Amino acid sequence: MTTAAKLYGKDLSEYDDVDVDDLLAQLTPEEINILAKEVDPDDSFMPPSQRCSYECDKSPTGPLNRKKLIEHINKQALETPDRPELKPYVPGVIRGKKWVPPPQETTKEKEAEEQIAIDLGEEYEQALSNATQEEIIDLAAILGFHSMMNQDQYHASLLNSGQPVGLGWDGITKASQPKPYPNGTSQ
Repeated sequence: MTTAAKLYGKDLSEYDDVDVDDLLAQLTPEEINILAKEVDPDDSFMPPSQRCSYECDKSPTGPLNRKKLIEHINKQALETPDRPELKPYVPGVIRGKKWVPPPQETTKEKEAEEQIAIDLGEEYEQALSNATQEEIIDLAAILGFHSMMNQDQYHASLLNSGQPVGLGWDGITKASQPKPYPNGTSQ
């Protein structure tokens, strides 16, 4: 069971048998133009030429001749004089507003951002303050902070071996020698 369609509280089922073509045939051209102006421009069932509100009562002048149109446009462009500038051009003189870059962050703001204190609790702070460099690197590897260590430190912490000499937090990070792998053929 479907409910009857209603518009402004009025039942629309009485209009199901009405012939729309007969109604349109009874309208005058002015009434049809008034109806055409009230058409929804986004109605996809109407052809695009009937959806636009542009009206031109001028009769067509003939078929489009592209070559003549382009010649006419070029002729108009050459004949139309340029607008004179109100102020003459002077080399080196800046007219208008000059762009000024926004001010950079001051060092005080950077220092304030760097000095963010995190309260880890008494137990964790004591554990971290007493931890050795190798333990901190192992902890960083466990927590997934790969960007805080180089590749040699990461692999050493995974293998549970000691850190290479000179490659700690205070050491110098050097590029590691790539391991040679035989050219294998994929099967």
